[in-house]
Amino acid sequence: MKDLILLCTMAAFFLGGYFVMKRVDTFLGRNLRMPEEQEAQPDPDEKEEEKHPHK
Repeated sequence: MKDLILLCTMAAFFLGGYFVMKRVDTFLGRNLRMPEEQEAQPDPDEKEEEKHPHK
């Protein structure tokens, strides 16, 4: 009987951990891709330096 309770408890923890990690992975995936997309856009400071090279 104790083994069955232990097995059910461990299964519940593993399933809960799986779903939590799935959500963390989605969150990190969305937030870590954003800087890459911003790098593809030209930097507005570089454009200003091109217009005014004497600064």
